[in-house]
Amino acid sequence: MRISTTQFYETSATNYSRSYANVTKTGDEVASQVKLNTAGDDPVGAGRVLQLQQQGTMLNQYKSNIDTINTTVVQTETALTSITSAIQRAQELVLGAANTSFTDKDRQANASELKELQGQILGLMNSQDADGTYLFSGSKGTTAPYAVSSDGTYSYQGDQTRNLLAVGTGISMASNTTGWDAFEQATNTTRTSTTLVAGADDGVISLSGGSVSNAATYDTSFTAGQPYKISFTSSTAYTILDKNNQDVTGEASAAGKFASTNSANQAITFRGLELNLNINLTKDQYANTSAADAAVKDHTFQLGVSPSTVSTSRLPANTSTDVITSSVVTDQAAFDKTFPSGGAVVR
Repeated sequence: MRISTTQFYETSATNYSRSYANVTKTGDEVASQVKLNTAGDDPVGAGRVLQLQQQGTMLNQYKSNIDTINTTVVQTETALTSITSAIQRAQELVLGAANTSFTDKDRQANASELKELQGQILGLMNSQDADGTYLFSGSKGTTAPYAVSSDGTYSYQGDQTRNLLAVGTGISMASNTTGWDAFEQATNTTRTSTTLVAGADDGVISLSGGSVSNAATYDTSFTAGQPYKISFTSSTAYTILDKNNQDVTGEASAAGKFASTNSANQAITFRGLELNLNINLTKDQYANTSAADAAVKDHTFQLGVSPSTVSTSRLPANTSTDVITSSVVTDQAAFDKTFPSGGAVVR
């Protein structure tokens, strides 16, 4: 094939221009330390870079959300811990006020401190973060969650919305705890109690007094059938009889079955109540079913609503030396129906 002089020079010039462009491009990459200065340099690579940039932005957002959640959790835990400490101090003051050696001045000092604790607890329930957002208001971050009514009661002003933040692909976590969850749903763990009424008090079985896990079920079902008798028939089973001696074991978790080999803090749920069961057997008893059955059976507990208690204290203006040292509720139904919720003054 014959190549003309003109064609030869044109081909050489084209190759030279291409080589010069490549050298120039390489020089630009070295100078800028960037391989892709324009999308035309490498369309596929440019698309990959854009994808990685988007992923990087998303990961940074996830990290920011996680940091926000961690900060809020620490602030919330600090507030709740402080509230617990204040309540414990208030309990100490109330119990101390019943001391017969206390003077009116001592009781007035206690009353003043209780008033301060009341304000402190309200302030903690209305805690804010560094941006001024209320921790326990739900989605109403600019509204104080609790307000004091004219009658001295507290009302919740927030909502039940949990603010969710993405912390991963398809994964979200709540960044807040609402006042509804933290304070409005609190249940009294002393509302029920258990008493060993049959069998040796040998420590083989311990059964907690219970805590309310479902207030609605507790109010409608548990109270109607109490007191109950929980009788252990073997190292793996128990029965529950209500006040009319009706067998209601089927309403308990696992229908009255439990594992003696898993002895620590087994949860029993029954009519809105949750109890913790502990079985304490020796090594030999664990190894022998008959020995385990003999150690556990015939233990019977009575489960029911804890009796109401009434505390008494002298008013600061009372100059009498007489003291009411104890009180007993003799008619629970009448007490629940008629006794003033705010207490009574005996003159």
